[in-house]
Amino acid sequence: MVKDLWPTTLLRVPDGETAVYGHIASATLPVADLKVRVYKGASAPASPYTMTNANGDFLFRLPKLPGLG
Repeated sequence: MVKDLWPTTLLRVPDGETAVYGHIASATLPVADLKVRVYKGASAPASPYTMTNANGDFLFRLPKLPGLG
């Protein structure tokens, strides 16, 4: 069963919302299906997280953090 990743990097983030678009690269290790967490503090929470796609791209939405403009 194939699961669609959400959010995908194709998503246009709504105006006023903060998000992190990123890319993970490695010459020797696979970059698909990695969990990406964004957090403040010494230990990573179990959630929320997003996943990398086959190219190592990811989108992490921060809907409660207001945008800069």
